[in-house]
Amino acid sequence: MKELIDLRKENAELKLKLEQKESEMHYILAQVVEHLPNPIVLTDFNSRITYVNKSLESHTGYTRAELMNEPVVILNAEKNAEKIQEDIYNRLRSGEVYDKEIIQRRKDGSSYLGDFLIFPIYNDDTIPIAWASVQQDITKRKQAECTLHQHAHFLQTLLETIPNPVFFKDTDGLYLGCNPAFEEWVGLPKEKVMGRSVYDIWPITTANVLKTMDDELISKIDTQVYETTIPHQDGSERNVVFYKSTYVTGGNDSVVGVVGLIVDITESKRTERMLWDALEEAKQRATEITAFLESTSAISNQQDFKDTAKANLEACLKLIEAPIGYIRLYSEDSIDNDFLLIDNGNFKCGIDPSTPIPIRGLPAQACKTGKVVYDNDFANSKWFNCLPDGHVNVENVLLAPMVCKNKPKGMIGLGNKPGGFNSNDVKIATVFAEHTAIALQNSQLLDNLILSVENYRTIFNAVNDAIILHEMETGKIIDANKKACQLYGCTHHELCSLNVADIIADVPPYTMDNATTLMRRASRGEPLLFEWLGKDKSGEHLWVEVNLKSAVIQGKKYLLAVTRNISERKKMEQEMARLDRLNLVGQMAAGIGHEVRNPMTTVRGFLQMFQGKKELTTYKKYMDLMIEELDRANSIITQFLSLAKDKPVEKKMMNLTNIIVTIFPLIQAEVFKSNLYSQLELSNIPDLLVDEKEIRQLILNLVRNGLEEMEVGKTLTIKTFTEANEVILAVSDQGKGIEPAILDKLGTPFLTTKDEGTGLGLAVCFSIAARHNASIDVETSSEGSTFFVRFKLTNWER
Repeated sequence: MKELIDLRKENAELKLKLEQKESEMHYILAQVVEHLPNPIVLTDFNSRITYVNKSLESHTGYTRAELMNEPVVILNAEKNAEKIQEDIYNRLRSGEVYDKEIIQRRKDGSSYLGDFLIFPIYNDDTIPIAWASVQQDITKRKQAECTLHQHAHFLQTLLETIPNPVFFKDTDGLYLGCNPAFEEWVGLPKEKVMGRSVYDIWPITTANVLKTMDDELISKIDTQVYETTIPHQDGSERNVVFYKSTYVTGGNDSVVGVVGLIVDITESKRTERMLWDALEEAKQRATEITAFLESTSAISNQQDFKDTAKANLEACLKLIEAPIGYIRLYSEDSIDNDFLLIDNGNFKCGIDPSTPIPIRGLPAQACKTGKVVYDNDFANSKWFNCLPDGHVNVENVLLAPMVCKNKPKGMIGLGNKPGGFNSNDVKIATVFAEHTAIALQNSQLLDNLILSVENYRTIFNAVNDAIILHEMETGKIIDANKKACQLYGCTHHELCSLNVADIIADVPPYTMDNATTLMRRASRGEPLLFEWLGKDKSGEHLWVEVNLKSAVIQGKKYLLAVTRNISERKKMEQEMARLDRLNLVGQMAAGIGHEVRNPMTTVRGFLQMFQGKKELTTYKKYMDLMIEELDRANSIITQFLSLAKDKPVEKKMMNLTNIIVTIFPLIQAEVFKSNLYSQLELSNIPDLLVDEKEIRQLILNLVRNGLEEMEVGKTLTIKTFTEANEVILAVSDQGKGIEPAILDKLGTPFLTTKDEGTGLGLAVCFSIAARHNASIDVETSSEGSTFFVRFKLTNWER
């Protein structure tokens, strides 16, 4: 009996342990479901929610309490949500599992796409007791799939639209795809191209070339461009250029294939060959034209008749292919005749070229008729005996008289042409004889003109004003004197190749349109005197005073411009006006500065007093801002006062280098704060009579301007040196330079390019320089700007 009781006790304890274990498992399973990343919903058979896990709460924004006992359709965002819910109900009732995508609604009205798996839950007796749904948010995946599909569609459309054949293949050389242009080229549809190698598509010789190039490309993992010939499906052989590249996988960058494009260059090759053929033919034709042009050019550019005649003789010999020739000139009595030029080639002649030879024989016949004569059997002709002793042996001869005003002035003689002379040689020799006669006539006219031109030029160049002669219609410069050449920095030849447009600044109102208007007025006989902005050869602008009038020279009307450089006068006028503006601002500042500063001081004092009151603590930041702005206004008034011309200064002999060394630590602090660099290049310079405070302000203003223009890592340089009779302070930055529109206005009060600038920094610098009898000029480019302050040395300072 006791054993039975013990057995029952053991069974009870075992049952209790099993129940506890089962309870623990239920708890663990419940926690797993509760913390799964997938949203889970349990509903009863009426589709009302009985349970949701935390993931669903975070996905929808609903709390569990808000959803309990609510119809599950509350989460369905589909337009036909009721119909979908009915479909789910019917499937589950029939024992099926529902596996579809459904748009879900969040509490805030937004939606997301969920991939659902809905199934019944059974008890131990396989009786359904609830329905469970497990979902996964696939919104981003769907968006990515859509984007990928659009991109793939775009690439496919692009590939099919490209007019050039495009293909891609794997590393085994098998085609993976191509575009319609490639299908058309090889005469095969894509289906019969894919999976095949070059040996299946192309003839063996072409395939060998393509295979070799593919292997080379894959081994290098690079791009490849080469030219070759391949057959077209129409049977023609085409010149093409292949552009190919390997492509790799995103994971390990290993090559997975080759993509290529074919460009047909057959037509360009054919055109190239045609051009070369035409060029060879044109070269043959150009030989004669070149010779004539050389002759014409020699006349056009004639400076010395002998040089022109030599060029003509050489061109004539070359074109007619005669080995020997000469040019001789006739005297008025036709007795004292000189050989100007002789070219014997490889033939020897024993006659002294300076020996006068009378006109006789065949030359006399040419002079009598005024036309070219030739004899291809000269050695056996009656004219042979007219040759003087020692003359070069002549087999054949051609003589072309040089006729000026119906009178022979000389002759071109050619001889010993292989094969003899012909009618075409007569035409060529006639042209060269006419050209040489024109050159001779021009030379004689030139000699007559030289004296009068020299006299005119002496007077023309002696004038102290620049004189320029322009064409009336075009404004082209015809002539100019030395003063004009100096004014515009050109040689006479350079200046006479220019037009009015080349020597005007062409900035409003000094534009070409306005210049044309003035030229029209002058051409109607109206004398004009006006100031104008011009430019020299280097592009630098200069002010000129122009006296413009019309003039008739050799029966033709021209425009005569007498010009005087007034740049220094204009610069002085501008400098005086600028100093007057600075002085006016300074006087105004001195007049109102005291009246403005007193109320500002009062306001600032009260603000400081208010800062100490506890009840106004909440307004402290506003009072700090007002005090800061009052201090800034006070600083501006101080700068105003610095512009006054009559501001008192305390000058004493000091060294500019020492002043810079003294304030350099302050400059370094500013430089360090801006992540920039600075360097000094100071020289041994004389002392100057200066106000130390003002010079410090001048240096610091220039330094701050330079620092504000530079980017991180750049260097500011401060130099001192002497040049001529000046001590020079130079501050150089490595900024972007100063715009031309701003450059001419530097030093103007209130001119600034900075968002928070007052436009007074440089104005103060110019004012300080003026009080020290100094000047400021600027050199600027895209690599930076340098401000030069030039202090003139007096006799006792040197």
